[in-house]
Amino acid sequence: MTRVDARRWFPRDMRPLLNIVGAQNRKSFGRLFVRALPAATFILAASSCIPDSGSPLRRRPSFTYPPVAELVLKVSIGDSNASDPDYQFADIRDILIAPSGVIWVVDGDPTNGSGHTPRIRQFDSTGKFIRQISRRGREPGEYAAPDGLALMPDGTVAMRDHEKPGTITFYHSEGVVARIWKLGESIRWIYGGRYSIVVDTGGVMWLPFTGAAPSDDMQSGYAFLRVRSDGSVADTLPFPSIPQVKRDTLPMIVRTNKFPGPRSVRRAVR
Repeated sequence: MTRVDARRWFPRDMRPLLNIVGAQNRKSFGRLFVRALPAATFILAASSCIPDSGSPLRRRPSFTYPPVAELVLKVSIGDSNASDPDYQFADIRDILIAPSGVIWVVDGDPTNGSGHTPRIRQFDSTGKFIRQISRRGREPGEYAAPDGLALMPDGTVAMRDHEKPGTITFYHSEGVVARIWKLGESIRWIYGGRYSIVVDTGGVMWLPFTGAAPSDDMQSGYAFLRVRSDGSVADTLPFPSIPQVKRDTLPMIVRTNKFPGPRSVRRAVR
């Protein structure tokens, strides 16, 4: 008599259960399977006719994808083969677009050892060079290592110089020096970062700094220096602390045939 393995009619994930049941009483289970096969076939056929939304077990999650944005090139300034030095860039530190459409570009960082001369340049809305703003130097209005620009409510552009502690220089739209703030040489600007100088909607300037604060009752160390539009220091705010999230330690089995010996069990951190 040919032996029929009824387990092959079931999915693979149910076969271990069938092995246990079959090991206990294979004959009785075979008779039960033959009797229940028509009813099981009817149930499977009926369940396939139920729509997905009709049963919570068969409901599929729905995803709403955002519309795809298409980037369109509007302005391109300079390239790797540009022969004109006014269209050559070495280390862009910041870019500011004024309401008039004029583009301010801070380029060059002598502190990283590259030897590039820092320059602040203006381009029109089409990318054509207009002028260079001031020059490298230590005199008032000049700069040594500019690394940030911000637009003020009165239309002037504020520039932060990493090599001039506590100093903020303001330029008119034509590049002429408007005024200079001296906030204290004990204030050392924090180097790097995308937002080295920010002006909020209220006209208050935020400056990340380290060192001693302008007064003893203010936060020192790593903090934000907040300065009003008239140049007076409002206050200092400490940097927000980074939340410490507890990590889960999960076991991970590493299976490999490259090394001899038993398979080792590792612990992975998610």
